[in-house]
Amino acid sequence: MVLGGMMVDGYDMRDVIRELNLGWANFSVEGLLIYAAIVRLHLRRMPIDQVTVVEELLKRDELDLAGGPHGIAEIAGAYVGYELRR
Repeated sequence: MVLGGMMVDGYDMRDVIRELNLGWANFSVEGLLIYAAIVRLHLRRMPIDQVTVVEELLKRDELDLAGGPHGIAEIAGAYVGYELRR
């Protein structure tokens, strides 16, 4: 849910890093690639959303490895669905 929240609600990166508490072992390869793209966007002070994450992954030829645009949309959609049920 954290990756979806970062793309949809613009979670504060400091809060995300605290929440993850270096729990990288729980991330899939796809999740790590998406997270790395989000961090790169954050460091460049770029907006973080589905479009910019897909573009960032495309630039590094990592989009397919990260699940493709459909996978990115599924992550964001899962987060929205979770928030709606809360």
